[in-house]
Amino acid sequence: GIVFLVGSIMIGLGYLYDNLVVINLGIVAPLLYLASICFCMGIKMKFEKVRE
Repeated sequence: GIVFLVGSIMIGLGYLYDNLVVINLGIVAPLLYLASICFCMGIKMKFEKVRE
């Protein structure tokens, strides 16, 4: 009984998580993309300052 309960909760959470991921990809992916660009630019600036 308990195993089945835990299993169904896990499946439910997994299903919810999948739906959230699909929804969030539309929002999070562009933000992550912008963040990574900013991060790379910051590192590049630091290296250029170090070289001078």
